[in-house]
Amino acid sequence: MDVHIFGGTHGNESNGVWLANHYQKFPHLGARQGLNVFSHLANPLAIEKRQRYCDIDLNRSFNNGDLKADCYEAQCAKNILAHFSKEDLFAIDLHTSTAQMGITLIIAHTDPFVARLAFLAQKKIKRIRILFNDQFDTAANLLICAAPRGLIIEVGGVGQNILNANIIKDLNLTLSTLLDCLEELAATKNWQSNFSLSGFKELYPVAYPKDSAGKQNALIHPRILGRDYLELKPKEPIFIDENFKDIEAERDQVYFPVFINEAAYYEKDIAMVLTGKIEKSYF
Repeated sequence: MDVHIFGGTHGNESNGVWLANHYQKFPHLGARQGLNVFSHLANPLAIEKRQRYCDIDLNRSFNNGDLKADCYEAQCAKNILAHFSKEDLFAIDLHTSTAQMGITLIIAHTDPFVARLAFLAQKKIKRIRILFNDQFDTAANLLICAAPRGLIIEVGGVGQNILNANIIKDLNLTLSTLLDCLEELAATKNWQSNFSLSGFKELYPVAYPKDSAGKQNALIHPRILGRDYLELKPKEPIFIDENFKDIEAERDQVYFPVFINEAAYYEKDIAMVLTGKIEKSYF
């Protein structure tokens, strides 16, 4: 099985860049029986400029429309796709967040092999959380969805363009564990035993409240800042107004917010993403 590791899909996520470079410098770190491991820098110019992207978000650029665009990230996407010629292939995309995401594995494939891999990794690293983002499976605009199989390692929180040894250690621990589990799966013909995988499913993003001129006029509630995956009860406020008063919420069910106050999402007008708990069974 070929395994392709990508760092710097977003050029200002320096810790993933550091680890991808580290695996290039010391290829023995990826050595596993039955695996051919390759490490890449996904967006070199954005990395050099220390910015998320140059023209468009590379991790939203793997659909046919964006691939035809005349821009730098479209060329990066084509270069990445050139590595995905085999069926027996797995992509691991290294990401960090300014939000307090801890160690999160993001699954955007419906393939049970990916779920089994996450299941095995979570058994070895108990603090891993699973975030299902499989509404992107058909759109294939994420890097990992362009590969036959893949997942995202998301670790946070850490500022953009800041190296943090603890974040790198968590990225490396998770990556090394995934490679161990892939080695195990590659050696096992009948890996599809019955199992269930518990996690969180992305439901919808929440925009910031606006004034009549369309300007942001609220802040994320201090009680939830830095508390990703916190249980939000119905009606529990998630914003305060300009006078630091709670803004009444209209939700009628329990949610679990993630990517709270993510710096990269300000341009998208996303304050957080609400998720729900889910358990998926595989047979």
